[in-house]
Amino acid sequence: MKQAGYGDGLKLTVKIPNIYPTEIGDYLASQLGLVGIRLTVRQVEFQSWLDAVYTKHDFQLSLVDHAEARDLYNFANPDYYFGYDNADVQKWYDAAQTASSDSQRDTLLKKAARQVSEDAAADWLFVSQTLTVVRSGVTGVPRSFTSNHYSLADLAVAKK
Repeated sequence: MKQAGYGDGLKLTVKIPNIYPTEIGDYLASQLGLVGIRLTVRQVEFQSWLDAVYTKHDFQLSLVDHAEARDLYNFANPDYYFGYDNADVQKWYDAAQTASSDSQRDTLLKKAARQVSEDAAADWLFVSQTLTVVRSGVTGVPRSFTSNHYSLADLAVAKK
């Protein structure tokens, strides 16, 4: 912290939607406190988070579960709420959309993803595991999903 110019510590605020357990904020504050970062945790209603963070971009730090597949496009959009703006990433992502081959597309997307990673545009804090318990005879429940919401279109109950 001293080498980064924060010898006296650093004060930050994180906005977390109240759909997540309070323990997450407590843990973050505890762990960051060990290295001299005083974290204020503001747990807010999800609609307030959407308004302040997602719409108005009014935040220092935020925590939200980004579990969308293929969301690299968010990092190629400087207007997306977290405001990552890298011209190379935008150029590579755009070029990948019109690449003449799968190999060329994949190479460009890998370059973009590597740059996003090196710039530390966002970071994973944890991976949550969803546990679903289903009674015998129920079928069509997804086995691998990243959300607590899933389609019930294939759900069926076997006749006894």
